[in-house]
Amino acid sequence: MVIKRQESRELQRRSMICPRCRKETTFVIDSRDIDLDVIRRRRECSQCLYRFTTYERIEPVKLTVIKKDGISQSYQRSKIVNGILLAVEKCKVTKDQVEEIADAVEQELISLNIHEIPTTKIGSIVLRLLCKVDDVACLRFSSVYKQFTTLKSFEKEMTKLQGKKI
Repeated sequence: MVIKRQESRELQRRSMICPRCRKETTFVIDSRDIDLDVIRRRRECSQCLYRFTTYERIEPVKLTVIKKDGISQSYQRSKIVNGILLAVEKCKVTKDQVEEIADAVEQELISLNIHEIPTTKIGSIVLRLLCKVDDVACLRFSSVYKQFTTLKSFEKEMTKLQGKKI
């Protein structure tokens, strides 16, 4: 995205200190997305007319996952993606759909506005979203997530899934 110079300089004013004169009267001349989480801004000081470039990086939210045994570890998106990929193996689910599910899970976790999330909560979110995409993948993920140990527990889950589809 490029900000046009015709826009009012008053709208472009930012609270950024000029590296040369130390005044807080800089404005943005140009703004471009460099990466998904990096924005390059070309700025100019209205006092000394010095031009400089800043890079703004989006700070990711730091999430901690609490495992069933009480151990905590940092959130890793790749673990969610890998779990979904195992569940959708040989199903008609595309890599893009897997990424969309992982994105939706991440957004939901962030929207909870808590920094320590139990794996059970993450699993239930993945399961809910995966069930909307593919029944077989949902059942596969559910069997691992809910740790089925008997054929009866597997049958109960399958019946429950069939009941939701009717």
